[in-house]
Amino acid sequence: MRDTRLLKLLFVSVALAVAMFVYRPGLSGGFALDDYTNVVDNAALDMPDLGWQSLSHAMFSFQAGPTMRPVSMLSFALNRFFAGGNDAMSYKATNLAIHLVNGLLVFVLLLRLLDIFRQRIAPQLSKERLDWLALICGGLWILHPLNVMPVLYVVQRETALSATFILLGLNAYVWARQRHIDGRRGIWLLWTAVPSLTLVAVLSKESGALLPVYARTILDVGPVGLGILRTAPAVGALLAAGILTRRPLKQPSISTATVRAGSSFSRTAAPVASSPSGVTKQSTPGSGLPPR
Repeated sequence: MRDTRLLKLLFVSVALAVAMFVYRPGLSGGFALDDYTNVVDNAALDMPDLGWQSLSHAMFSFQAGPTMRPVSMLSFALNRFFAGGNDAMSYKATNLAIHLVNGLLVFVLLLRLLDIFRQRIAPQLSKERLDWLALICGGLWILHPLNVMPVLYVVQRETALSATFILLGLNAYVWARQRHIDGRRGIWLLWTAVPSLTLVAVLSKESGALLPVYARTILDVGPVGLGILRTAPAVGALLAAGILTRRPLKQPSISTATVRAGSSFSRTAAPVASSPSGVTKQSTPGSGLPPR
């Protein structure tokens, strides 16, 4: 049994190492597309310190979605603060670390779900075979090409972070529900950790709202469990309102990010005017001359 456990740990370690080797060439790539407006040109992410005003200004520095995705924006700001600037490799290395953590959470979730399946529904199945099935599926998930974008496209960290909290929430629910069924303590986790993780997942990216859906369809939480999960956004809104009432944010001025974004647009789309002949002419960007 001990040798089997060591072999399984070795398999997980190898899967993580292979993922690092596969993604390593892409870490040297640069920024692309929405990376510039969300991260590179966002001057609010240049935090002078780790004080509340700097952190809160960075968290709500960009209207990336209905929630402004403050958890993800904070992660970008901390990344820049500790890296000392806009280093694409440091952002992507952090994305890769998040992906590997998600891979571990997938391993744990699959192992728990298949073990519960064996205990409750199919006791005739071999535990060892189900464990290896979970490990193989987890390894395939880590190396699946669909995960390339959340790793190598910097701004898509928002998706990976949201997935992190979704997976933490699903693992917490499975653990707590199993303990409750077995007559042990753990039901408190359903009322605290799972709704809180749902909230944080939504504040990373709006796709985090799918956690209750996953819990209902995959874990069969039932109406009570689904109701608990659905309270998360409302509870989170009340908590956020209370915090911001006690520690309000300073109204930021027009950020340098907006100015830079506007100037970069003007460089790519110069003004157009009509000539007397009715033919439109485009002025030369940066020349200071009127359209001819």
